[in-house]
Amino acid sequence: MSGREGFWDFSLRVYAIDEVAAACLALQERLGVDVNLLLYCCWLGHAGKALDTAGLERALALSDPWAQQVVRPLRAARSWMKTQDDLARHVSAAEYAALRGAIKAIELRAERLQQQALASIASPLDCEAFPVEDQLELMIDSLKGYFAKTELAIDAQATAMLGTILAAAAGADPLVAQEQLRLRPIKGQIQT
Repeated sequence: MSGREGFWDFSLRVYAIDEVAAACLALQERLGVDVNLLLYCCWLGHAGKALDTAGLERALALSDPWAQQVVRPLRAARSWMKTQDDLARHVSAAEYAALRGAIKAIELRAERLQQQALASIASPLDCEAFPVEDQLELMIDSLKGYFAKTELAIDAQATAMLGTILAAAAGADPLVAQEQLRLRPIKGQIQT
C-alpha cells in the first residue's frame, strides 16, 4: 500500500461520523453483515479500487473463518453479559464490568487483526484523490459483489443505512450517496 489512509485508520474515522456506528451495528444485527468487510469495500473504493470476484473470494476466505471463530464469539459473550443480572448480582460489579470491558478490548483487537489481514491482500492503492462520485461507484460495485456472494438481500431501510455509511466513507452528501444507490441498486435488493 502507498501513502493512502490505512484501513484501520479509515475505519476509525468513518465509524466516528454521526450515525455510522448505529447503521453498521443495525446491518450487522439485522442482516448478518460483516462490518469489517463492508468497511473494506468502502476503503478500497475510497482509494479508487473495487473488489473483483477473485479479490472478494480471497477476502471472504481470509475473513470469514476469523469472524466466525473469534470475533463473533467474543461479541456474543460480551452481549450476553450485558443482559445477565443473575451472576452480576452475586459478584463484584466492578470485576464484572472489568471482565466485560476486557472482552470488548479483545474483540476490538481481533477486529483490528482481521482488518490488517484484509489490508495485506489488497492490491497497491493509489495516492491520488478520486472524485466522490467515482468513490461511491466503486464502493457500490464492491458491495454488490459482497451482498450477492453472501446472499444478503437488503430492504429500503438497509439501503438508507448503507447510504449513511457510503456518504461518510466518501465524504459525500448523504443525498448524493442515496442517489448513487438508487441509480446503482445492490443486486438482490428488496424494495419495500
